[in-house]
Amino acid sequence: MPGAIISFGWGAPSFAEQLPQLPALDAEAADADNKAITRLSVRGILTEGERDKAIRRATRRIEEALRKAADPA
Repeated sequence: MPGAIISFGWGAPSFAEQLPQLPALDAEAADADNKAITRLSVRGILTEGERDKAIRRATRRIEEALRKAADPA
């Protein structure tokens, strides 16, 4: 996924749209994570720094799922 840009937040397209090569279950999980991060951030439960850290972690999970999908062996 080098150079790819993905979007998080309330207005971001679904991960299935952003990354068609991402397996459906992983895309659904990433969408759920995005909604949870956004909700907790908007409600003030996550600070801006915590939100950014959560997005970095979620991005790593997406990258791992993409690598696994590209090389299922």
